[in-house]
Amino acid sequence: MFKKELFTQKEILSFELRELFSSQGYSLYQMKTFEPYSYYLKNMDFLSSKNILYFTDRDGTLMALKPDITLSIIKNLDTAVDKHKLYYSENVYRAPNASGNFQEILQFGVEVIGRLSDEDMFSLIFLAAISLLFFDDQPVLLVSDNSIFQKLIEIAGLGKAYSRVFAAFQNKNLMLLEEILAENNTDQKYREILIRLLSLHLPLKKGIEELENLLDDEDFSENMAYLKGLYRYLEDRGLKTEVYLDFSAPEGLRYYDRISFVGIIPGASSEVLRGGEYSNLVKTKDASYLASGFAIYLEKIEDKGSL
Repeated sequence: MFKKELFTQKEILSFELRELFSSQGYSLYQMKTFEPYSYYLKNMDFLSSKNILYFTDRDGTLMALKPDITLSIIKNLDTAVDKHKLYYSENVYRAPNASGNFQEILQFGVEVIGRLSDEDMFSLIFLAAISLLFFDDQPVLLVSDNSIFQKLIEIAGLGKAYSRVFAAFQNKNLMLLEEILAENNTDQKYREILIRLLSLHLPLKKGIEELENLLDDEDFSENMAYLKGLYRYLEDRGLKTEVYLDFSAPEGLRYYDRISFVGIIPGASSEVLRGGEYSNLVKTKDASYLASGFAIYLEKIEDKGSL
């Protein structure tokens, strides 16, 4: 029997999460430290950091220390398998911003990839939500539907202002959003929808009701049915983690093409968990595949202290 006092908080969390993921049918995935630099260059749009640490191998091939886990998993997938349920504990190497130094970051995460049902997708989000309870007893999972955001941008004719609208939502910047809408002579109906969406922050059930009042177009009926299905799935399982619908964090719009989510806990300076559905990316490997996953950043426990 191991004594907890012999291990760091990170190590204990790692053991507990491994046990949780294994109990839910996920298998440990181990990967190479290096991948060809050309592979990441080809998929640069899907990387959260564009800074890649690379070197020239003895045969002249440019190799990269992996800046991302999911891309490496997809690259090596066996598409003869209908469903992959994987978890990993790996180091990634990236610079947090253009001026910062490269860091070695321990990343813990889960991926479900294959010919999936809605229930497969919902169960992954449920797993993310209960994982947060290992960090704190009052965590919050913020959920966004990126496909709603993307549809609205397209319908409202704001394609050319896409990056600015994205920035306005990320920062909850109402002044910037109103400026963009005025400059583009956006229809009043979509002005009101986007402005109300910017401030939306409600428990999932109430958020869905508010969203349904806002989006009465047939274009969004599939989105609403999916969100309602997610709510029922989480509710039926008595989830203790608070789940909010919040479009202020439509993270990784090129990477996450449908539901995305972030996990936050009191006392941490930023999110401890991030994930979502990235089926468009995995379809480059197999057109029949769907995918969802999340990463947990164990170094965030240093922000919060002993947890």
